[in-house]
Amino acid sequence: MAIRDALQDSRLDQLAEEARAADDATIGAVSSLGAQIAALRQEVLRQGVALGVLTQALVEQGFDSAVLKARFEQAMAQAQAQAQLFACPRCRKQVDRSKTQVTENGVVCDACYQREMSEP
Repeated sequence: MAIRDALQDSRLDQLAEEARAADDATIGAVSSLGAQIAALRQEVLRQGVALGVLTQALVEQGFDSAVLKARFEQAMAQAQAQAQLFACPRCRKQVDRSKTQVTENGVVCDACYQREMSEP
């Protein structure tokens, strides 16, 4: 009985040590993500300030701020539409991301997925 208890205690100690190591790894990963998020926030702030400075300089040079705003909004709309597209690796077509399927071989468009599912 004492041997069994000693083995159980040893196993519990091992499991506790593994849990502590996993906790330490998780804390390290979260800390790293926190640093990455802080760096991204700083970059977004920097980009926003740069955009403001450039816009103000253009207005001071005589560009119409309404035209600049309209061009910016048009460019953002195009960028957002492009971000929604997915290039299917099988057929090479550009499709909306909402029209894709995840397979064991990766993401494909709905048409390729249907062809795959209909193959014997």
